[in-house]
Amino acid sequence: MDVGIEKIGLSLPRLFVDSRDLSVLRGWNPNKIVLGLGIKSLGVPEQYEDSVSLAANAARHALDQGIKREEIGRLVVATETGVDSAKPISAYLHQLLGLDSDTEIYEVKHACVGGVYALCDSLDWIRAGQNQGRKALVVCTDIARYARGSPAEPTQSAGAVALLVSDKPSLIRFEGQTGTYSENVSDFWRPLNQAEAVVNGKYSLECYTKAVLEAYYDLKRKRKIEFDKFVFHTPFPRLVKKVMSRILLEEGKTGELEEEVQERVGASLNASSQLGNIYTGSIFLALASLLDLGLEDEKQLALLSYGSGCSSKALIGVRGNQGLGFSLESMLSNRMRISAEDYDSLIYGDLDNRIQNPSGFFLSGVSNGYRSYGEIK
Repeated sequence: MDVGIEKIGLSLPRLFVDSRDLSVLRGWNPNKIVLGLGIKSLGVPEQYEDSVSLAANAARHALDQGIKREEIGRLVVATETGVDSAKPISAYLHQLLGLDSDTEIYEVKHACVGGVYALCDSLDWIRAGQNQGRKALVVCTDIARYARGSPAEPTQSAGAVALLVSDKPSLIRFEGQTGTYSENVSDFWRPLNQAEAVVNGKYSLECYTKAVLEAYYDLKRKRKIEFDKFVFHTPFPRLVKKVMSRILLEEGKTGELEEEVQERVGASLNASSQLGNIYTGSIFLALASLLDLGLEDEKQLALLSYGSGCSSKALIGVRGNQGLGFSLESMLSNRMRISAEDYDSLIYGDLDNRIQNPSGFFLSGVSNGYRSYGEIK
């Protein structure tokens, strides 16, 4: 059975801060951010944006591409920045999207790899015939946050990616074989009731590299296949390029290494270089970026995920015959640049001074911990 991604929807903050402006404010060397990390700018969420509103807007973006609400039989949300320790984001989305009452709804958590596990679960749900002809909606949504001035701050961003998963995989179809690596490590965590994540930076990069390579070679042991392109979870683009270089060298690739790396992963890193790390949605933002810049039908893709803690999953994807359906580059180009000082006030300052001009679904209030949402069409 052909199973995979039929549609992709996105929700990105409308504001961004230039990495060089932020570097000047913090007293950093701008080249360490723009060149050393490969991040040119960061998405900046506003007061009315949270993981729920971002998810709802991404889901609607996917559904509005010709999908009827009654076609959805399962709604899975992957996040590491949930809004409640018990109630899943999917419950909020169920109401906001107007889905039928017999729709399965639940939430998945495993740092940044959670979205890939949610995708794999939904692929198997369809392969097993439990969907009875209906589709799954997998939504990855997060707002990344680190301490002001910390080494990880210049990677933090926000965004959501919605995947419409079905037996009509016009964008990407997935083969059943996967590679996996898991281990208990303490490279990154976010304690309950704490907005800012804690990360052991150098160690986390080592864990990422080890886990991704182990999962990739686990897949290669199970299935002898040569990949045309690679799509990685992207904390920052330079890390992906380093791991891609290592794979090419270990597989005995000859020729100009930098050019080969660019050929394999360059297009997938375009959006992340302008947005930053959006956690669970990062790997699918990279996929959308690759599709947005063009990819021939039937090309073989290696999708390599990572979630701190840690686990990595490697998937085989095959390019379908339909276009993305929208311009990701236009979405990025239409954002509004703000100063580093405004960014600092928005993220770390007084909430009352934040810019408010909501569109689509937005957070309208919080009472006794319960969140309410509105919509401006």
